[in-house]
Amino acid sequence: MVNDDCGLVLGGDIHTTRDDDEVLDWDFCIHPDTRILSLQERGGKGSLPSEAVDFSGRIKELRGDIIDAIRQLLHAHCVKEIRLPEEDYDPVWVIWFGKNGEPYECRVTGLRVTADSLTVLAEEKESGDDVDIQELSKQLKRANPAMVYLVLGTQAVLQQEAKDVFLNLIPEEERVMNVGSYDMETTPLADALDDAMAAPFFGERRLVILNKPAFLTGGTSRGALKQDGEVLREYLKHPQPTTVLVLLAPYEKLDGRKGVVKDLKKLAVEVSAAPLDEPRARCLVEQRFQADGYQLGRGAIDELVRRTNADYGKMMAAVPVIELAVYQDKRVTDAAVAGLVPQSLDENVFDLVQAVLNREQVEAVRLYRELLESQQAPLQINAILVSQFRLLLQIKVLSNRGLSQGTLAGQLKVHPYRVKLGLQTARRFSMDDLSHAYLGLIRCERALKSTQQDPELLFQLFLLQYTKQKVS
Repeated sequence: MVNDDCGLVLGGDIHTTRDDDEVLDWDFCIHPDTRILSLQERGGKGSLPSEAVDFSGRIKELRGDIIDAIRQLLHAHCVKEIRLPEEDYDPVWVIWFGKNGEPYECRVTGLRVTADSLTVLAEEKESGDDVDIQELSKQLKRANPAMVYLVLGTQAVLQQEAKDVFLNLIPEEERVMNVGSYDMETTPLADALDDAMAAPFFGERRLVILNKPAFLTGGTSRGALKQDGEVLREYLKHPQPTTVLVLLAPYEKLDGRKGVVKDLKKLAVEVSAAPLDEPRARCLVEQRFQADGYQLGRGAIDELVRRTNADYGKMMAAVPVIELAVYQDKRVTDAAVAGLVPQSLDENVFDLVQAVLNREQVEAVRLYRELLESQQAPLQINAILVSQFRLLLQIKVLSNRGLSQGTLAGQLKVHPYRVKLGLQTARRFSMDDLSHAYLGLIRCERALKSTQQDPELLFQLFLLQYTKQKVS
């Protein structure tokens, strides 16, 4: 039974405000997506009337209770309006419906209360806002494609998934003649756009892909061909209606000061290939396993997330390996994941960090020795330890100032999953604990660089000094 520290998003999943390591049994008998088709009275006296299945009244009552609770909370703090920061990493979206019944998406910017009401402040999502790969796939199935697309982001697997979606626009037997793919580091832009201007060969449309258009960014790769952006600007004025032009840009951002980028942003549909946060990555991987006909055991995805640091590319790369290994019974367990997916160096070091902070000297030395035996350089191990403790200190300081997990990830420029784990650790240990470990590792690094002492001995000395500080 769930009594406290939990919430339910209508249309979504049950969630908890507690840390993952505090929740021992996270299992519910009714899935939020389950539809109730019939009810049976206790004792087998027959089915209940159909109106017993109607929860609309209860939902309305619950909605009223939630609104009233928010109003009371704001009133208690003498606040009439809350504004959400524009740079919020994880914004809230609402779906509203126009007079014609068409849905449109709005971003929530704040809440305003009056004597008897609660008003949601929101801005309509601009048509130029980016879409993800799943939304792109849906759009292309229900409508004709746009003439120009920009796939922007550094997640390689998402770049490839987007490319595959666009390739599906062209029947396989037509791809030889109606698909052109050009590397912008070696091919003149004018040549690629000449292809884009050509009519399709015995088909409905052509697909032209421009890979790595570095001329749209602030810099270019060494030895890359210099491109004239004006050629693309001219094409964008009159794009070929029978051609789908796709720019696969594996970059964090483009140079918005350039005229060609401004023109491109006005016309192109932007598709996001930015690294996914943990919940989204987890959801897509689960969907992939289920679509392939595999059942997921308790903790299987958790283990995969932990071993890959929630990196979507690494998670998807592990999927075929896992599926092949459990092909017989088609059940993915946490044990199977643990046996098939190696931990990253960062994850191994994370375990070492926990052992250090808990003053578990024997376990810490064992983990350190394992890293050495796996041919990891002592300086590299120490450098990652230093970076881990630096991150924990930053998280500790900024979270004490009231910054949210999403804001922390944005400011520190690290994956939200690392911030999530860091918050769990930082809450358990004092600033002194973290700073003493950090400074001790800095001294250890100096000794590694300036002496010929055994690295393992230096690490043991660091552990001894750190433990003594706690005792004293």
